[in-house]
Amino acid sequence: MSLKDVAAEAGVGFGTASRTLSDSGYVAEGTRRRVLEAADRLGYRPNRLAAGLRSNRSRLIALLVPDYTNEFYARGSAAIARCLRDLGYQLIIATSSNGTEERDAIESLAEYHVDGIVRVPVDPDLDARVSCPVVELNRRSNLPRVPAVLCDDRSGFRALTEALLERGHRRIAMIVGEQNFSTSLERAAGYREAIAGTDVPSRVLFGSFDSRWGEQATREIFSDEESITAIIAASPRIASGAVAACVKMGVRVPDDLAFASYDDPEWFDFWGSGIRSFVPPLEEMARRAVEVLLDRLESPDSLPETIVLPGRTHEGGSIGVGLA
Repeated sequence: MSLKDVAAEAGVGFGTASRTLSDSGYVAEGTRRRVLEAADRLGYRPNRLAAGLRSNRSRLIALLVPDYTNEFYARGSAAIARCLRDLGYQLIIATSSNGTEERDAIESLAEYHVDGIVRVPVDPDLDARVSCPVVELNRRSNLPRVPAVLCDDRSGFRALTEALLERGHRRIAMIVGEQNFSTSLERAAGYREAIAGTDVPSRVLFGSFDSRWGEQATREIFSDEESITAIIAASPRIASGAVAACVKMGVRVPDDLAFASYDDPEWFDFWGSGIRSFVPPLEEMARRAVEVLLDRLESPDSLPETIVLPGRTHEGGSIGVGLA
């Protein structure tokens, strides 16, 4: 069914039917109702692609993430999709695990004429030039003039470390992801700021944001002669590997080891009295990223901004009540 069919069924002109269904311009209420009823009877669905080509807007926004099976990015994607849907946009999700895939994905998305891209950078130095606006989310690249919406990870991990120090811990190790990611660097920086000026030696293990690394790093920590009393995992996936290693080695949390991590996936509450963690404001980050992107669509020459949002601490018994 075409728009002409709807107009004929409703007994109105093509222009009136078009204004009604695109919600642009005045149409008398009785006429509007007649057109909508006719469209419903005929099962008419507007051709969004054709409308986008006419208006030079596709009403499509792309989200590029490292891994959509990661619960953090799955929840973030859902939050962004909800924001966009309320504003009349649709979301396309793509993934990339390395710089080559990321470049290919960005170029491919541009060919679909998306109106904008929300990107979680995988290659911090990748400069894929596209005509649509790009906003970075969660991670910051090394590129100038690109707006970003981030969480204040540095403050969050400083607070986690300070909580461990207050409980008397002086052998605290931190397990983080890739060293070239801004998230790894910011979280490690918060840890180092907390122990600065104390007698606590810095122990940061860089690797990757996955459970395999979490388990491997935890085993490395316990293979050292120097006793560690607390571990901070920089992501839920690292945490899952670290917890698995503790179970296999018979290390009890918090009796033998204090433990803290990032975010608040459901499984954290299954671990004893819960895991102490720093939680990013994911819903607000998604909303602000959409706002910044759509603002850039309307004002392409506006100055880029970096928005850093505070998170919150999730109380949990995994760090114990303190050393005797």
